[in-house]
Amino acid sequence: MAFDLKSIDFKKMCKRELNVGTKDQQIRYWVGGAALLLSVFLGNVFLLIVGVALVGSAYLRWCPAYSALSKSTAEAGGAPAEKEESAPAVAPSPEPAAPAAGTEKPAPARKPRASRAK
Repeated sequence: MAFDLKSIDFKKMCKRELNVGTKDQQIRYWVGGAALLLSVFLGNVFLLIVGVALVGSAYLRWCPAYSALSKSTAEAGGAPAEKEESAPAVAPSPEPAAPAAGTEKPAPARKPRASRAK
């Protein structure tokens, strides 16, 4: 696939829309955080800018490059694109059976409150 400037929609690039999925967001957080950490130790401004851009796009869940190329890793409606594994459906448990007659514990007796004298 050849890259062509005609395929970029610059007007759409400026429109903010949710286009970063949860897995993409996690990757951006990790890579951006690593770039920020490296930029502090190496004193590299380029890594600092890249790290801020990645962490910012992960936080906003919006990437202007994805918008320009009409790409999205998130499902329509804001739900994540990745299918999360859900717990298997479990049938609801029946109501607990009433205890057998004569096995109920008596309620504890309450102590009367002492009145305060004024």
